[in-house]
Amino acid sequence: MNTSDPEVEAFILKAPRTMTYSDLERAIRGRFGAERAWSAQQVAVFWSRTEAAVRRTHSRLATDDEVRRFVDDRLFRLTLNQVLDACTAEFGAARTPSRSALHRYSQQLKMRLGAGDDGAIPAGTLQEASLKA
Repeated sequence: MNTSDPEVEAFILKAPRTMTYSDLERAIRGRFGAERAWSAQQVAVFWSRTEAAVRRTHSRLATDDEVRRFVDDRLFRLTLNQVLDACTAEFGAARTPSRSALHRYSQQLKMRLGAGDDGAIPAGTLQEASLKA
């Protein structure tokens, strides 16, 4: 296998998701010949790397300033579930971050704000930190 073969990679990405790695191996060999053939293991490695890259997306909190400001106004005063419910009511499910993303965001914000051992955030620092985000 060549380390990079854009035609084979495009073929793999366009193939039906129901094809197994072995099916793809045979299809690649049939379409591109033995000299450009990939093993099932090579297909699996390429596929897992490609899928991992696709999954690396930013949270809506990082890409939607309006949602982030809305969350910042309610975070640490309401529970995460209450913040999510309010966000869904205001913006709809498509723009509402996942509960996991909201929790990660709150943890990162606490660290940036210098929360104490008890999780308490120094007064007046939430607004300053959200402006820097």
